[in-house]
Amino acid sequence: MKPFIVKNIFEKENKKPYEIPISWNSYVKFVQMSNIETEAEKHKKWTDVYIVLDGEADLTIGEDLLNSKEIEDGEFRGGEITKPITTKLRKGSIAIIPHNFPHKLKTYDVFVQLVIKIKDN
Repeated sequence: MKPFIVKNIFEKENKKPYEIPISWNSYVKFVQMSNIETEAEKHKKWTDVYIVLDGEADLTIGEDLLNSKEIEDGEFRGGEITKPITTKLRKGSIAIIPHNFPHKLKTYDVFVQLVIKIKDN
């Protein structure tokens, strides 16, 4: 693996997030969103680590995801989160979401985060 340097994550021309490989089982993603509620998702093989750089969002995590669709092997989207618990994230927050925990975000104004994706065995 070679070093990877992004000089300014805020000056990317297209809107797709950066996805930077770290090792065979992990990568980092830079994400910027505004006034959006994501659909619920659950990953069978991936743990998410959110590091909030700016803005605020409500993170909802629950026990299971009902009526979702498997869009890829082990990747589920949509449906209803059972036993949801919502926590406010703001600049400086870190959230660790282990595999198999459904989650979604509701953002306010501009929300900026780094997402570290770690593949579980």
